[in-house]
Amino acid sequence: MLKSAIVIILALVVQWSFIQPGYEHDHHLLSTLSRAPSSNSMEHLDVVITGLFVTNYLSHFLLTKKLLPAITNMVVQVSSSYHWQSDGEMLMPSNDTSGPSMPTAARGDYYDFNHRHTSYGNSKLAQVLHARALARRLEKEGSGVRVVSVCPSWAATDIAPAGPFRWFVQTFAFTPGQGIYSALMAMFRPEVKTGDFVGNTEIVPILAPYVSKNWKVNGVPMRGFILDAAAQVLMMLQRFNFGWYIVETSPESNDVGLQEGLYVWSEKAIEKYI
Repeated sequence: MLKSAIVIILALVVQWSFIQPGYEHDHHLLSTLSRAPSSNSMEHLDVVITGLFVTNYLSHFLLTKKLLPAITNMVVQVSSSYHWQSDGEMLMPSNDTSGPSMPTAARGDYYDFNHRHTSYGNSKLAQVLHARALARRLEKEGSGVRVVSVCPSWAATDIAPAGPFRWFVQTFAFTPGQGIYSALMAMFRPEVKTGDFVGNTEIVPILAPYVSKNWKVNGVPMRGFILDAAAQVLMMLQRFNFGWYIVETSPESNDVGLQEGLYVWSEKAIEKYI
């Protein structure tokens, strides 16, 4: 238990360094990615990769890779139900990090409206895909380490900028204590299996059939906008369904080809930092 606690604390310290603009540290695990949030892109890799994709996904991938030899029980990734926003198309790579054929979601030179609008959802789907691909590898190796994704739902933290939206979040969202409940249950409930996705409300699967349709209007994808609307509904209703649940994830998150393609590309993208 103590070893697991140390690993969790280390993970939090490293993750904190990733979200501090301009944070410097001598250790290469921190210094390679620490500048990403201070701009929209980074150039530590051969092709410019967006800061959000690095911060929300590749840094997690690298951190997990680094810590895995010390982990004996479980990897818990804090993802989001917002992964339903992504249809996975922007996450399919050609497994070549030396050119623009990296996943579109990662590319800093490809930043149209839909790319920006779905950037968060893409990064969160990438996390779930990573968890499933890693879980499959660990099972094949006979490891007892489980890999689980969790969603805290809307939590009333200060991450939202000051203004009406922050007031809305503070009024309707879960408390931070309720938000972390899904992660705690993922760690300690024996019912949770590797590859599962644990949430603290069952409302998302109810809304899922309406947000996973890839409708278009005049060629403009509507899925992201529908998810945005559903997310506001979730914020207002989630408190009436608080608990812990193993919940359904998007169809794209179960695509083994997508899981494997992104995993292989990600390994190549971070190999120089291992």
